[in-house]
Amino acid sequence: MCIRDSHRAYVDAGADIIETNTFGANRIKLADYQLDEKAKEINIAAARLARKAIGEKGFVCGSIGPLGKMLDPLGEVTFDQAYQAFAEQARALEEGGADVVCIETISDLQEMRAAVIAVKNETRLPVIASLTYDDGQKTVYGTPPEAAAATLEALGADVIAANCSTGPEGILNVAKRYAAVTSRPVMVMPNAGMPELVGNNAVYKMTPAKFASFVPKYLALGVSIIGGCCGTNPKHIREVKAEVFKYKKVESRKLKVENRNGRF
Repeated sequence: MCIRDSHRAYVDAGADIIETNTFGANRIKLADYQLDEKAKEINIAAARLARKAIGEKGFVCGSIGPLGKMLDPLGEVTFDQAYQAFAEQARALEEGGADVVCIETISDLQEMRAAVIAVKNETRLPVIASLTYDDGQKTVYGTPPEAAAATLEALGADVIAANCSTGPEGILNVAKRYAAVTSRPVMVMPNAGMPELVGNNAVYKMTPAKFASFVPKYLALGVSIIGGCCGTNPKHIREVKAEVFKYKKVESRKLKVENRNGRF
């Protein structure tokens, strides 16, 4: 299946937002494949492919993943180098027609800081800032959701998010903590549970129905955007969309009853 056909499968499943195939398309990461000089070209092309797939009826989200190397003082990448790499990728995604950028699967708050500042300074695109958390509801660097939300809000992130991590239940707990401390919209994009090792392959066994069963819980918290990360496919998204519609119908009926009873 080609990239555009993959995008179309998600659009056909009901996705309102599709991500570009650019998670590792920053200059620093691409250098591992001798493609660093093609970073701009790759990101522009990816955004245009996504736009062709979804047309004008949905949103193209430019995916910006981690650099793949640690920032100093723990690693060799300076803050300025990180800023420049993220800025280049964000500008290219904007040029290709992205509507929004999602900086995702970030564990280091300093790396996220460089990325958010770069996108805000160098483009006009809204920013979804998405960290990944472990079983203890902290990043691997020890940042809890409350500290992350406060920092990201101060940096100007438009949406505070969590993705990947430990599956829908683990991210539900993170979302609760986000919702308690921020007025910004919250996004969740969990894995299809935790993978199991089958032979030499990591296999995600959570069914689309089980994955989507968490949707009402997310919506009850006020979560604005729900997506899928590792192990999910168009079937998971189709089930998520169905649960969203069910929830909206139930809430609409409740509102009508409350209005009839004179509560509003």
